[in-house]
Amino acid sequence: MSAGVALAVLGSALSAVVGAGPAHAETTRPCDPGGSTSADAQIARDLNARLTGGMDGEMNAYRVSCARVIAATIRGRGLDRRAAQIAITTTIVESTIRNLTYGDRDSVGLFQQRPSQGWGTPDQILNPVYATNRFIDKMLRVDGDSWMTDPIGKVCQDVQVSAFPQRYYDATADGVAIANAVWTPVDEEEAPKGHSVTGDDFADMVATKPDGTMWLYTNNFVRDDGVPYSTTRQIGSGWGGFDRIFAADVTGDRFTDMVATKPDGTMWLYSNNIVRDDGRPYSAVRQIGTGWENFDRIVGADVTGDGFADLVATKADGTMWLYSNNIVRDDGRPYSAVRQIGHGWDGLDRLTA
Repeated sequence: MSAGVALAVLGSALSAVVGAGPAHAETTRPCDPGGSTSADAQIARDLNARLTGGMDGEMNAYRVSCARVIAATIRGRGLDRRAAQIAITTTIVESTIRNLTYGDRDSVGLFQQRPSQGWGTPDQILNPVYATNRFIDKMLRVDGDSWMTDPIGKVCQDVQVSAFPQRYYDATADGVAIANAVWTPVDEEEAPKGHSVTGDDFADMVATKPDGTMWLYTNNFVRDDGVPYSTTRQIGSGWGGFDRIFAADVTGDRFTDMVATKPDGTMWLYSNNIVRDDGRPYSAVRQIGTGWENFDRIVGADVTGDGFADLVATKADGTMWLYSNNIVRDDGRPYSAVRQIGHGWDGLDRLTA
């Protein structure tokens, strides 16, 4: 059992312990040998204004410095930001992001790792860089590549094997927000440039079977040593009711959404942000249009270059129509503006963008 779990049974006493932060020098060790910074304090203030879970109002410069060291260690290994989201989510539950010198039985440190269970000596575990690397080593060993797409709470539990796995799921939103805040520097050079289900620069593959199930074949060509689409998992069912399905980043967040039409002409948006949605893409759906049975071909493409996928559609008479989209500007109503942009497209048998 972790220190975070042990403290939880104290009920209201937990908030007093959490709020105490690093004031009790005998119970914590610094995460950054240089201490916390004014930038850490500012990040803490920003986070306290927008966190929604158990860490709401509890972030301080010390906790941010601990999260920062975790993120920097993971970044130094060349891993995706999601690994930092997983690690920091774990420390929320285990230690409320503190490098504790105590814990349940012989547990110590940010991740409440136990010397008696082979995690290292107490001094080693109290080194945040060492502790983070040990956590990540086990994550990669037990989860393989699935840590990139499985729910964050599940990955945390796979590593920690807690008696209370739900607590990792409950902490995920805060863990993601904190990790994103300390994952620096983040600039356009490092942001995903392409559109994929998982949000990296490599196109994934999504497939449906005749039984209506949908399957995700992930791809990171570098990580996968040149063998794309070698890992798969089911991500949905009930897709047999659609006559057309196509990929498009409708929401402009660099994660590929799905747009689908039914034979009755209704159009449906299955949005995706696999980080926000905790590994479950296309779990949110809403109807976004009608009358699409009049088109023989529909293609998703960012025609206007604003980062939001538009739709280009052709009719049997060869006319081509542009349904533009900027879901922010259009107040959540994509494809509400349309105009004809061409004719004579009936002479072509296939259309792509």
